[in-house]
Amino acid sequence: MIQRIQSLLLLGVALCMGAAVGFDVWTKGSTTQEATVSAFVLRHQTVVASGNPQILLEKNVWYIAALYLVSALLAIATIFLYKNRKQQMMVCAVNSLLMTAALAAALFTTKEAELLFEPQRLGSYGMAVYIPLVAMLLNLVARRFIRRDDELVRSADRLR
Repeated sequence: MIQRIQSLLLLGVALCMGAAVGFDVWTKGSTTQEATVSAFVLRHQTVVASGNPQILLEKNVWYIAALYLVSALLAIATIFLYKNRKQQMMVCAVNSLLMTAALAAALFTTKEAELLFEPQRLGSYGMAVYIPLVAMLLNLVARRFIRRDDELVRSADRLR
């Protein structure tokens, strides 16, 4: 089960999606204001040299973290479906859709945050956008290896 390459790839998917929760999705700052989108909250605040910023807007965006974590749990569950490769491939495809939805939710939230101040000035995307892209690639490769195993078993059944 764990010795199969697709199991290691799916474990990598789970680790990537779990790690993405801890990083910022997007940040934008100027000399007077700062906006940050993490997996849990969209925060817009003033920048004060005294160290006590005033929060102008704080919006819960927990759905991003929930989608990231559900995707990680689904990748772990996929590892244990090794006896049913058809179901394993289907769950990988569903997980790809879930990761796409998570990334779309994160990008939609950043577009909302982009308009908070100085719309002409662009913010920068954080690791929580790039890590799910790596996870999507790992998931795609894992699905290919699962399909290859299924084809190998079918060809062996034909020879019997």
